Order: sequence, then C-alpha cells, then structure tokens
Amino acid sequence: MRRRTSPPAPGARYFSRDLSWLAFNERVLEEAADRVTPLLERLNFLAIFVRNLDEFYMVRVAGLLRLIASGYRRKNIFGHSPSDLLREIRGRLALLLPRLYSLYQDRLLRDLARHRIFLRLKHAPRHRQ
Repeated sequence: MRRRTSPPAPGARYFSRDLSWLAFNERVLEEAADRVTPLLERLNFLAIFVRNLDEFYMVRVAGLLRLIASGYRRKNIFGHSPSDLLREIRGRLALLLPRLYSLYQDRLLRDLARHRIFLRLKHAPRHRQ
C-alpha cells in the first residue's frame, strides 16, 4: 500500500531571493579567504563581495525599508514580513561583516605586504583657498 504524502509547502519549493543572495555573497567571501586562491584574486573576490553588498543595500534593503515605512506587513511565500526579512538580513550580515573586516585587516593586507604590495587609499582632494 502506498502512503500519501502531502505536497510541500509553497515556500519549500523556492529560495528567498534576498537570503539566497546573501548565501551567494558568503561563498564569494569564502573564495577571498581561501589561501589556495592566488592573492590578487582573493583581493578581487573581496572587492566583489563589497560591491555586491553595496548594491544589495541600495536596491533590496532600500525596498524593504520602503515597504516597512508604508506599513506593509503581509508575509511572503516564505513566511517573512518585510520586518522579519530585514531582521534576518541584519542577523546574517552581523556574522559576515566581522569576517570581511578580519579577512581584510588581518590576512589580506599582511599577505600583500609580504609581497611588497601596498594599497594607497584615495582621499578626497584638498581645496586650496
């Protein structure tokens, strides 16, 4: 006799675009941390992570903030309201950002210096009067 199983919940069939994006960007950060990856490629992966995060905030997080400000509270197919999703995003980034800073400050800059590669930071030009 065959058992009947109930179909999966609608949210179980899909991935949350926002949370999936964060998972992807975490994998980019892992590439930057992988010492097997050539040093300058690791620096490039770190730059990709930061650019992706910047765009994510400008587009996705800004959209969530607009929804919250408008009073929209409906849950999406995954069971997240805009506030829930924003809280989840902030929680995940609270874990990723320290890894980013540590990787940059404690590993990549040191590894670059060992190869006599130094980053020169661009500062805003001074205005003479």
